[in-house]
Amino acid sequence: MLPNITKPAIALVADTRESLNQLMAILSPLEFTLAGSYTHLDTSEWKNRTIHLWLVVSDNVDAFLDYLDDTDAPILMTENIPDRTETYVYRKWCQNLIEKVASLLQATPVVPEEEISQAFIEETTDPADAPTQTNHLIAKKEFKDIWVIVASLGGPEAVKSFFKHLTPDLPIAFIYGQHIDEHAAPNLVSVINNNSDYRGLYITDMHQLHQGQVAIYPPHQMTTINPQGMIQSFRDLPWDTPYTPNLNQIIDNVSEHFLYRMGVLVLSGMCDDGVLSATRIARLGAPVWTQNPDECISSSMPDAIITNEAATFIGNAENLAQKINQRYQ
Repeated sequence: MLPNITKPAIALVADTRESLNQLMAILSPLEFTLAGSYTHLDTSEWKNRTIHLWLVVSDNVDAFLDYLDDTDAPILMTENIPDRTETYVYRKWCQNLIEKVASLLQATPVVPEEEISQAFIEETTDPADAPTQTNHLIAKKEFKDIWVIVASLGGPEAVKSFFKHLTPDLPIAFIYGQHIDEHAAPNLVSVINNNSDYRGLYITDMHQLHQGQVAIYPPHQMTTINPQGMIQSFRDLPWDTPYTPNLNQIIDNVSEHFLYRMGVLVLSGMCDDGVLSATRIARLGAPVWTQNPDECISSSMPDAIITNEAATFIGNAENLAQKINQRYQ
């Protein structure tokens, strides 16, 4: 989100009032001032307003652009909002629009990371189990690479062991996709924070990813990352089913922007979610490492990676941590 001290003024233009209302809902993760919303521009009323960005969403943008010759503000134009029943197309359209607008407005997180992390620690951690380790990481340091952790049944146990053996202050950030119930998902924060120097964050809005952070994706909200490392969770957009969060979608999205700066850790889990995308990026040269099936509570996910000949390293959770430690020495 944009900082509270800076609220750029956006003017929205669309064919119908319903479309304008949809745009306001889609852009709700961003903080801005609404300079005006218009279905026609054949008045001079808007010329007396401060406008930093025009967003024109229409199948006939020329009908509006004829009236905007005098504006000094940039104009972002796009085709009309897709039908929401076309789920994938609609999701991608919303994602792309938010990324473009956020980039133009130079979006940054509104809620400080310390507040997000502390809020979830307080909500999900028993005081008797409070972390005893000191976090040695430098806040807001840019990551070099992203490692995606994907898991299902048995995943939290493997993640706990993995982070216990991970060297502090490595130049990386993590994205963690875990098949889990929506109400239990926030508890994954304490799995990270109680067992390592890395900071777990449960993402339910917009967040700029930094080194040393573990972004835990919610199972009930479609969540993506853009080329600048800005993570966005869409409150009204679910993942593709049957398994959520959809691990193939997570890997595909990260590889879209970070193919040569990423790796994937496939941990204990049922089914084969994530295997198609992990295999694809492995064949393009990205490291894909799996937990040893013999060490898994459920070995289906690692087995599928190994069967596809996509695994470039196999080991238990401690081995996987040591392998990453060596990689960034």
